[in-house]
Amino acid sequence: MSVGQKLFLAGFAAVALVFVAVSALFLYRPALVIGVHGKDLGESISSDLGRHSPHGRCKEAADGNWSCAIFVEPDPGSGGGTVPYKAKSDDSGCWHARPVATSRRRPDLSGCIGIFDLL
Repeated sequence: MSVGQKLFLAGFAAVALVFVAVSALFLYRPALVIGVHGKDLGESISSDLGRHSPHGRCKEAADGNWSCAIFVEPDPGSGGGTVPYKAKSDDSGCWHARPVATSRRRPDLSGCIGIFDLL
């Protein structure tokens, strides 16, 4: 095997290793690769609320703070409505959210944006 072939194989292996590392990082914490986006953050908060919350959206305020409208439907087909949450997110996509004053006490939530929140 010539020196050129060895260099080509070494370069190919390095590129493949970087691709595998970035793919693994994306699957573990996608926000580290693509950043935190309002739709993804809203879906993550909604997922943490469970089956009573099919979706949510957030708008960035400043310094990792977000204003979120999380749709909550206590019973399927009941119509439900949005519940306002204030969230704080870091660059890795991990967040803490608390409800803005509502008539019903909602739990404070925390979690991280996962791959399923992007789908």
